[in-house]
Amino acid sequence: MLLMSIGGIAILLIIAAITPPPKKNIGEISSYEINKKITISGKVKNIKNYNADKNSFYVITVEDETGKIENLLSTNDLPVKKEDKVIIEGRITSYQKRLQISVDKLTKIIA
Repeated sequence: MLLMSIGGIAILLIIAAITPPPKKNIGEISSYEINKKITISGKVKNIKNYNADKNSFYVITVEDETGKIENLLSTNDLPVKKEDKVIIEGRITSYQKRLQISVDKLTKIIA
């Protein structure tokens, strides 16, 4: 019985790890969801690069038909440019009372 329970828990953990976060429209994201993982898609409207001690990070503003949000990406090689369509998976955070997404995965949509 104990082995079946442990096996069931292991299966649930594997499924949770490989299942993508739920997709949301940007305008639907609320402060009640801070620290939750989500997926958004939209068009890159602005890119800001910040360098600190050899570490680069980017703030990428993405917009869909319902709103826009800033996305934080730590990388030295940005794979997108303005007006590219993207899919972003990440965790909702807040900075200076504004919602942001800390990016785990950024995918450029190739049309």
